[in-house]
Formats: sequence, C-alpha cells, structure tokens
Amino acid sequence: MNKEILLSFHTNIAATANPNTQNGCVVAVGGFDGVHIGHLSLIKALTDQAKRLSLPAVVFMFDYFDNPKNGNQMLLSPNLGASILMDNGVDIVLTAPFSK
Repeated sequence: MNKEILLSFHTNIAATANPNTQNGCVVAVGGFDGVHIGHLSLIKALTDQAKRLSLPAVVFMFDYFDNPKNGNQMLLSPNLGASILMDNGVDIVLTAPFSK
C-alpha cells in the first residue's frame, strides 16, 4: 500500500540562513493544537538548548483531524500555532496530518 505524507513547512528567515542547519537540530514533537503555558515552558527549554548547541529549534507538530462530531476540535489552526511558536523562538515548524 502506498501512503503519502504531506508536510507543511514554516520557517524563520534566520533559520534558513544558519549554516548549522546541516549539522542537526533540537526537536520537540507533539500536538500543539493550542499553545498554552505548558507548551511555552517546553518551547523555552527547546530554544535554550538549541542556543547552547548553536542549532536550530524545530517543532514537529501534528495537524489533528478537526471533527467536532467526534470531540476533536483544534484550538488553533496549524498556521496560527506555527506563527505563535516562531514568535517564541522556534526556527522551523513542520506540520504533518494526523487523522487516526
């Protein structure tokens, strides 16, 4: 069976100009369907570690299937979530669909 995974890619200009992106990155993985104080604490730890290592801070987040009938309702759109994350120091946000 052939499956296709589509990723949305958001980046800060500084991350694309950073030559260290070829040397690795510091990654946080999660839903991030609403960026709350707990998420911001995690993002602070992520960006602090990335700065210490001179690597880009990356968030890989899931774009959950938004279906209020099943009780699944995202608090923020993936684009707005990515924007908030980047406003808080994240260099790159990758978003993948997650529907099951």
